[in-house]
Amino acid sequence: ASTPARRVPGNIATETLARVVIEEGYAVGLNPEALALAAAHARGLRAGA
Repeated sequence: ASTPARRVPGNIATETLARVVIEEGYAVGLNPEALALAAAHARGLRAGA
């Protein structure tokens, strides 16, 4: 598993994957703005841990 000090190769952020898939023209059925808000919230939780 990744830690803040050591990122494990192969792990990518969900928002990065979603952006790439959307840019390639696939319909993913998600709201990118909502995903960005959720990611920011998760980062905030992790920062407080």
